[in-house]
Amino acid sequence: MGNGLTIIIPFWHGHKTLPVLLDSIPHYQPVIVVNDYESKTPYTGRWPNVRVINLEARGYFSGACNAGFDACGTDVLILNQDGKLRNGWQSTLDKAGEYGLIGDGVMGHPAWPNGYIQGTYMFIRRDVLEAVGGFDVKLYPLWGATAEYQLRACRAGFKALPLDVDSYFYHAREGRAYGKAIARTLEEQPDRKRDFIKTPPEISVIITVYNYGRYLKNAVQSVLDQTFSSTEIIIVDDGSTDNTQEIGRGLHDPWKGIHYIRQDNAGASAAANTGIEKAKGRYITVLDGDDWMERTRLERMHAVAEANPHSVVYDNVWFVTQTGLKERRMRPYDFEKLLNANMMHKGILYPKKAWLEAGGYSNQMNNGREDWEFNIRLGLAGWCGVHLDEFHYFYRREGQGRTQRNGLSRAYFKDKIIALHRKIYEGDRPMACCGGRREPTRPTTLTTTTLSTAAIYDPGQQPADGWVLVEYTGVSIGNQNIWGPSRTRYKYGRNERNLRFWVHPDDIDFLINEVGTFKVYKAPAPAPAPEPTSEPEPEPLPDPAQSLSAEAEPTLEPELAEEAGPVQEPEPIPEATSYAQRLADQTGIDLRSVPHDGVKIGVGDVRAYLDEQGIDY
Repeated sequence: MGNGLTIIIPFWHGHKTLPVLLDSIPHYQPVIVVNDYESKTPYTGRWPNVRVINLEARGYFSGACNAGFDACGTDVLILNQDGKLRNGWQSTLDKAGEYGLIGDGVMGHPAWPNGYIQGTYMFIRRDVLEAVGGFDVKLYPLWGATAEYQLRACRAGFKALPLDVDSYFYHAREGRAYGKAIARTLEEQPDRKRDFIKTPPEISVIITVYNYGRYLKNAVQSVLDQTFSSTEIIIVDDGSTDNTQEIGRGLHDPWKGIHYIRQDNAGASAAANTGIEKAKGRYITVLDGDDWMERTRLERMHAVAEANPHSVVYDNVWFVTQTGLKERRMRPYDFEKLLNANMMHKGILYPKKAWLEAGGYSNQMNNGREDWEFNIRLGLAGWCGVHLDEFHYFYRREGQGRTQRNGLSRAYFKDKIIALHRKIYEGDRPMACCGGRREPTRPTTLTTTTLSTAAIYDPGQQPADGWVLVEYTGVSIGNQNIWGPSRTRYKYGRNERNLRFWVHPDDIDFLINEVGTFKVYKAPAPAPAPEPTSEPEPEPLPDPAQSLSAEAEPTLEPELAEEAGPVQEPEPIPEATSYAQRLADQTGIDLRSVPHDGVKIGVGDVRAYLDEQGIDY
């Protein structure tokens, strides 16, 4: 305590107990009593070592302490107005050279396995105050301020020592849960109980990681660097086989609110659920182990969440590619559009209560797009999205993600989601918001026709009036499936059997305009007859097989043919790099639609096109 010591007493209507406390303090010890607004100035004439500061606005515990910090240049000892010092209290500060914080310890709290120091008796070294600043008057005006302060101090490299100080300080609570000042505050402002009585962390950041050991430190540091400090970090290692375990164990530090959990490989959904189940924060956000956050992200998103109760918040994304950064502005929230394409990325911020009500992340989405399906679950539970139109999330897109690795298409994942929420895709809306409660608007059967599957895919036979023959324009060779709004399921791929198929009238607009990788099939024009010569060759005899094939070739209805315009041969598929081809296959886009400047289409060209079309990948 080379800088000396000043005792600070945050005071509010404690006129009966204050004299007892002042009598227990040595007369040579400097004391500052910070009298909060609307409290009568206490009498201190008998104690020449005491100075009184009157606040001109209500500061509560945190504001009063901060005023005392500013009024002295020494180490400080905060004392509760409802207590008194006992003999030998100075010995609690013998380790002040080693520990920046020493005081009355709260042990056994689930969020603080090592304990935290409360404001009844709390020593803070002056260099800690200079490095960390004062208490958070906005988020923690009363309860929880000291726990959040300890978290910041430990993250700044200082050590804390929670103690049992009953032998050195008597606190006259008389069996009450709160001191008299807090109890009176709650009586006067009961609607602000959640603001006054809460213990950090406010936000739990769940970092799910599988074989991203090389990126994990960066992800964790981006949370530690946040301007919003009331956070815990829970790293969930989903059975990594690289050096993730070594790095995760090295980062584990409960004093700093960093926890490492390892589980057998079970997929991203299970990893997120494991972390959230352990989380103590009021809000949850999930961060992939190879991603990171801009430093004001949690502060900005928390403010939006507090202003929009019963909502989830999502921001915009920076795509981090091998060629640099690229903006991805997310679309405004719309539950109906969410059913077709995910507009909220994985890093949304939502109350833990929302996770509980939505039933968590589905383990059936164990190989990708679990965030899309979870966002639908949130909407069904009545938790609507609020878009923060700012760029704060850095999303690494360098070809190592699960979606890129497994090569599965968006249509594959959508089919899985439809299987989990079949009635919702048939029109049922059970929730009272996010689209509104209403009766089903579509049939509850899976198909609207009793025709056999073979009839739907036979290009030579129209199943029923109004059905239209369409052609798949993507480049995926393997067969894939997609459901239309009519609940008819179509199989497609660049192969002879499934390249063209008949489409129900209710599904035409969806496949052609919304999905975008299908078009109305245009029958090729017949080859022109050769110019006659002076000695024309005899006409060959007709080939019966060719005649039968020609008869089976479908033709468009007159009005559809007129709409389509003059018949043209389809453009050849341009050359593309292997990465570009793979991404196009996964997303089911037609490479002929992708603008490009080079000889070949590159992966950057495909990503630019996907971003422009709003297709998640």
